[in-house]
Amino acid sequence: MGKEAAIREKLTRVVDYCAGPALLLSPSKGLIISSNAAALRTYGQAFSERRPLAFGNFTEELGITSFHRLEWKDEGPAFEPCKKEEASFELIMFSKSLGVAFELAPAANSGSRPHGGQGGIAPFHFSYIHNLANGAWSYANPELLSSLGFIAAGKGSEFCDWRRLIVPEDLPVYDNIISAARQHGGNHEIHYRIRTENGMIIQICDYCSVPSTPEGQWPLLVGSVVSENKSQLERQTAERQVLVGRLVSGMVHDFKNLLGGIQNIIEWSIPQAQGNEPLVASLKKTVSYTEQAAKLISGALKLSSGKRQASIERLDIGDVILDLEDLLRRVLPSSIRLELSIEPGLPPVYGQRSLLQDLLLNLCVNARDAMVKKGRALSIEVLSCTRPAERGDEQEFISLRVKDDGCGMSESELKTIFDAFYSTKERGAGLGLWMVREAVHAFDGKISVESKEGEGTCFEILLPLIEREVPPSQKNTNLPPEKDSKPQTPFRLKETKTVLLIEDDPLIRGGVATWLESLGFRILESGDGLEGLEMFCSRPNEIDLVIQDYILPGKRGDDLLVELIKARPEIPVIVASANPDDDKIAELKRRGAHAFLPKPFRMDDLLDLLRGIFNK
Repeated sequence: MGKEAAIREKLTRVVDYCAGPALLLSPSKGLIISSNAAALRTYGQAFSERRPLAFGNFTEELGITSFHRLEWKDEGPAFEPCKKEEASFELIMFSKSLGVAFELAPAANSGSRPHGGQGGIAPFHFSYIHNLANGAWSYANPELLSSLGFIAAGKGSEFCDWRRLIVPEDLPVYDNIISAARQHGGNHEIHYRIRTENGMIIQICDYCSVPSTPEGQWPLLVGSVVSENKSQLERQTAERQVLVGRLVSGMVHDFKNLLGGIQNIIEWSIPQAQGNEPLVASLKKTVSYTEQAAKLISGALKLSSGKRQASIERLDIGDVILDLEDLLRRVLPSSIRLELSIEPGLPPVYGQRSLLQDLLLNLCVNARDAMVKKGRALSIEVLSCTRPAERGDEQEFISLRVKDDGCGMSESELKTIFDAFYSTKERGAGLGLWMVREAVHAFDGKISVESKEGEGTCFEILLPLIEREVPPSQKNTNLPPEKDSKPQTPFRLKETKTVLLIEDDPLIRGGVATWLESLGFRILESGDGLEGLEMFCSRPNEIDLVIQDYILPGKRGDDLLVELIKARPEIPVIVASANPDDDKIAELKRRGAHAFLPKPFRMDDLLDLLRGIFNK
């Protein structure tokens, strides 16, 4: 693909993504190259592909914005140059022959604040130029920035440092991709959030590039910012998925509780069976099976919950794939062979672990569905490689290839597989490969696909290697500590201690209570949060430890924790939950929890905590 064709392809995606009317134009030829759905709805077939569009005088200088008034003449539509306040379209040139025209938002001329869209802001777009040498920003439509609240009242656009508006958690993604643009050029698509002067958070997409400049000139970052506005259909689909996800996660929570109860009772049974080695070995193997089941369920729950870790991590792709291997093997039927080939010693990439997991799972599920009638093998290959960058130098990538020998796709299907809501499946949502593409863009990567009907499909993802330090604030600090490999001393109570166990699931409550009693503890049990609090308050100096579930009838687990600590600040409280979450864990510890136990837990994990509390 030539350079001009590559730019045209990128700009076509920019136009398609815009919420308002937008056109990809060739002013020198007086031709509309492509238009988005909003332009066709607003202006009809006169703005369709390959239609003529007359132009008055315009500038071909790269990155320069011009303003035009749309006029209707006998021979068709025409763009006439005009003053900004009279303009209906803004045109920015991205090459000598290609430019993108955006319909100007009403707020650009009226000065009033637009309404609707994200949190009261209507869909918007504007272009900018950023001098990477001196840090200066210039905007094509500063009045729009002011009306949207990006510039403080009474300040000019020269005071608007766009990077300062980006939400801190999203800055590493932004900085990574801008660094890649400076090193290797090319067109880039960045998704991030910004915070206006009044605190409103807006999700936007930034299409940018660092064009080649003559020797001795400072590099410029040229881009267009587009607000991300979901259609009603997308919202309805998302709402249905959230509803299904909540129902499934609720069932998963209950199932994990059942597994936990079974596991705890089996662990209690093992010491009772000492002397019968075959029985002990069988019980230990059963515990191992319940742990494997719990890990699979936890992995599926994390992937389906919709909650994403926002932190940028230094990722080893090989480790991420191996962590998912068990889940992937169970997603695939036994008739399909999973083959892994991971080059040792791969350098890291930077991004969100959850996005990479989603990407892999979506590609593998897509391959599985393509092998229903034909196909026996799914391979995942990861290796380092170099490919030519836009400026002719070599750029390093990690290549991730997912290949199947299934039914394959036709050429017409290949053109639309990444479109949102496109699906060849009867009950498909049409979001899997669209999500894959968006995840690849979040890594500033590239995705390509090769497929032949009857032979199979191969997706290749290229993730760029950019060495950088991960700020301490971006590192996950809630990871559990590594287990001490030294054998632990036997647990012994110097005197009888009383434990209040608040757990609504009778199987777990019974298993944990039986096990603790065997260690010499006196157990008080409750299956209700409010009842448990009353028991605690009626025995203020009698209880030495509280073990409570997070989801309880009568009183929420976090509220119960606050009341317990308020009544006795020194009381150790262990909180258990089948749905652990980094933010939840941090908040519970901030409120006074001694420790957090993810369910189902092994008794050895609880024993470690008891040893720290009572055998100091």
